[in-house]
Amino acid sequence: MIYLDIDNTVFNSIDKFIEIICKENDVKPNGKWEDVTAYNFAPVINGLTETKILDVFDHPDFYSTMHYMPGAKKAVTNLIDEYPDDVCFTTMGSNKNIVNKLNLIQETFPGCPMIVLTNIHNKRMLHQHNSIYVDDHPKNLIGAEIPVLYEHGIKKEWNKEWTDDVFKSWSDIETFIHNRLTFM
Repeated sequence: MIYLDIDNTVFNSIDKFIEIICKENDVKPNGKWEDVTAYNFAPVINGLTETKILDVFDHPDFYSTMHYMPGAKKAVTNLIDEYPDDVCFTTMGSNKNIVNKLNLIQETFPGCPMIVLTNIHNKRMLHQHNSIYVDDHPKNLIGAEIPVLYEHGIKKEWNKEWTDDVFKSWSDIETFIHNRLTFM
């Protein structure tokens, strides 16, 4: 199986978050989405509480007009075409957030399954033999047999202790997956 994280891996949730928070609070960001280094969106947006962050992720427009991470649409489409029974999206979130993500996945990649995890803080329970996991957060990759860490923009606070391979582009991820599955 190929497990693909949704937020900040396939879709650019950071960019959408900044768009919504700035629009609703009439503020200007202190940089671009690529400059975010922490979960609280610092240094691009400062002073956000956990409650405010979760409220934005639950916003009804959060997954409307969502942008892909650079190169993700083409790579994911290619993977689904090449391995139609082996691609699955994974996500965590609140009930509102998950309903919106499910609608997004069904609109953009119809028929592709999605595994939803609620009330947990990592995806370790998904790890299976010979499965590939693509995620932007290493806590979701710990223990995975074939972890693929996607790091967009600059080094993130949550990735600083990751010592395995880091992939900076979806083109490299697609090539890695294809090569890995060819030899399994």
